[in-house]
Order: sequence, then C-alpha cells, then structure tokens
Amino acid sequence: MALALNVGWLSQALREDKDGFAFGLDQISDLNAVLAESGESLHEEPTDIAEHDTYEAQMWGYAGLHAVRRLAAYHALKGQLPPPCTYEDFADDPLLLKFYAEHSSELDKPKAGFFGRLFRKKLKAPLPFAHLIMHSDSEGFYLPRPMNEVVFDTANPPRDGLGGMVGSSVHLLEECLLLADWIGLPDGIDAECDDVVEAAEAPGGEGWRVYGIEAFCLIRLIEGCRASILHRGALLFT
Repeated sequence: MALALNVGWLSQALREDKDGFAFGLDQISDLNAVLAESGESLHEEPTDIAEHDTYEAQMWGYAGLHAVRRLAAYHALKGQLPPPCTYEDFADDPLLLKFYAEHSSELDKPKAGFFGRLFRKKLKAPLPFAHLIMHSDSEGFYLPRPMNEVVFDTANPPRDGLGGMVGSSVHLLEECLLLADWIGLPDGIDAECDDVVEAAEAPGGEGWRVYGIEAFCLIRLIEGCRASILHRGALLFT
C-alpha cells in the first residue's frame, strides 16, 4: 500500500462512479464547513477537469512522505543534509520528532497529548515547512490558493476524510521546490524514469541519488501541486 495523490478526483467520479461522486460532494461540504469555521473562503471543486488532465500517482509507500518531512527537519533545524537512513526508520528520526514537537508547541491553547494539539488547533504564525508537516499522512486536502496558515478541523470528533487539517498546494509546492533544489534534483525529471526509480530502490552514489526515496516523492508532490494549481482542483491524499 502507498499514499496516493489525486487531482481531478471529483471530475473523474462524475464520469465513472455516481456513488463516489455523491460521497465526494459530501467531503467538499465537510471541507467547506471547516473553512467557514476558520474564516476562510469556501472551495469550489471543479467537475469539468478532463480525463487527460487528471493527476493520479502513488508515493513511495507511506514512509516516503516521512522521508521528505525528515529532509525538511534537517533543513530547518540543522541546515545540513541528513545522514543515510533505513526506510523503516524515517518516521522515527529524533530530529523529525523534534520538528513535529516544535510545530505542536506553536498551537493555541494546547491540549494534553501531542496528537490532540497537532490535529485540533490553529497555528499562531507560519512555521518552516508548515504545509508539509502539518497534514495527515494518509488523507485530506491541499487547496489551490495561498493560505495564511494551515487550517485545523475543530470538530470533536474530527470530520471523516479530512485528516484534521487543510493545507495549500501553493505553499506545499514552494516547500517542496526548496527541498528539491537543496538536494540538487533537476527540475522536470520524471519520477518513473530509470534513474529516479533505481535511486529510490537503492539510494546511494552522489548528489540527489543519495536521497532517492526523497527525490521520487518530491517529484510526485511537485507534480501534484502543479496540477492542483493549474486546474484549480484540490490535491487529495488517500
């Protein structure tokens, strides 16, 4: 299983799956409830994105996103590229956990428990890589517009399918481009080309190839954000 990225998902459902389309409309309704509660303008998800403009892709498992977040933590906290790490250990890197905690400490009126603070409140001020870090790693939306801050679902329990947080594909793109440049990843390189896939399967060598999994996932995220912005559709994590 892997984290999937999708732009044009509601348009696709309208063409292929009426039940899925109805479910998607319910998700948008819940999304807009969160936005309204936060004082944000509502999102109008397009239903006319052509099939050939739909973006669907998978990350490198679920740990691939943690690898990118780990890269962000080293950029923000050390200014040094991270040492090699096994696939299973990306999410447990002490510096990444510290980065999560620093973001969590900036939430208004923190409740007991790390995840209670992480998923329920709003950020006081923008933080480094906020849109990459402050988001569910398995579901939820990035909207194709600038946002002053990550928006949090304050419902108890949180609404299904939103992941507790709503980010901006505009700001996520900026964050991912910064990391891609940091590791020397060529702009426009294809995630499925042999060079990238081989580096993801066996990271090593020189330059960005040392960070093959991070490179693969950054390409996916950059592509997804660009599709979101171009077609004015939400980037969906599933």
